[in-house]
Amino acid sequence: TLNTDYYATYNAGNIEIELDEEYNAGVMPANILATYKIVDPSKVTTAEIIGSVDVDGKKTGMELINSVFRKYRLVPNVLAAPKYSATPSVAAILKTKANKVSTFFQSIALIDHPDDVKFEDFPAWKKEKNINDPLQFCLYGYGTIGDYHYEPSILIGAQMMRVDMTHDGRPCESPSNKSLPIDGACIIIGGNK
Repeated sequence: TLNTDYYATYNAGNIEIELDEEYNAGVMPANILATYKIVDPSKVTTAEIIGSVDVDGKKTGMELINSVFRKYRLVPNVLAAPKYSATPSVAAILKTKANKVSTFFQSIALIDHPDDVKFEDFPAWKKEKNINDPLQFCLYGYGTIGDYHYEPSILIGAQMMRVDMTHDGRPCESPSNKSLPIDGACIIIGGNK
């Protein structure tokens, strides 16, 4: 049974299985039969990220953000939709949600840049797409680790959360001037790094 006999974590495209120490004395059996479903991120749509509320009040996507505090007593203080936030409609919803989380709180919305916008054109793109709210942090460039590149919202969001966790989850210290675990930086224009 998951989370009783074993634990599964998703790590860099692989599922890692760890047996509970009490199950089978912590010894991995010779054969394990497992069934699973693989998430295909290429099938996620912008509409699913944005979400909706149906006639019965069921919420999906970013419409669920306002439910986080009521359900878990946690404030989602950093909002991100890596890759998708470069789409103006997603950036606009992130802006709206960041300005009013659960009636009482505000968050920061991390906005990625589209790959087809050059650095020198970035300020004009932000102005044209109305990405100008003080709670929107518009990010440019990718961080690299080996052959992989990561959207800046992933790196900055994780860094912000790491710093907050050193203060029991309170966002009271800036993540600025803290090192990121990357080995390089790049931009992608026209599919080329």
